[in-house]
Amino acid sequence: MGDFNYPDVDWSRNMVNPSANAECIKFFDCLEDCFYSQHVLNGTRSNSILDLVLSREPDLVSNVEVIDNLGNSNHNMIKYTVHQVCKVQDSRIRQCNYFKGDYTKINSYLSMVDWNSLMSGSVHESWCQFKQIVLSLEQEYIPLKTSIRKEDPKWMTHKALKLVKRKKSLYTI
Repeated sequence: MGDFNYPDVDWSRNMVNPSANAECIKFFDCLEDCFYSQHVLNGTRSNSILDLVLSREPDLVSNVEVIDNLGNSNHNMIKYTVHQVCKVQDSRIRQCNYFKGDYTKINSYLSMVDWNSLMSGSVHESWCQFKQIVLSLEQEYIPLKTSIRKEDPKWMTHKALKLVKRKKSLYTI
């Protein structure tokens, strides 16, 4: 959404007036090439549609209304509804806190295991028994902690993330 100031675009007929400048034609062609939909159909400054609401999904925006201007602005405000479903994922995860484990009790239990009899079967049986012992000790003697998973937006590239961090560090006083 924004003030684009291209009065030579006829948004109701979805075409550019022949008298339009090269920049206006380039802007319109770019929107067409990228399959953007423009949702404002009433004038936002007199009869000209200068303020636009663009989306890639035609059904994403509805109920577009041009209402009065705000304060001394010569452009009218736009009111619209965005139909966006956003899944909220629980960013908390529970995981083992190995730093606070009771390794004295774990070692004590492991020292009492008869390893020779435990490992007397097949490799698969021995592995399953060993794994069961380790997992039960982990469950009993390693506490759980809740941490918050910090996830960067999927569109954020490594380079963009570095630039955002650099900007924050420059503007932090």
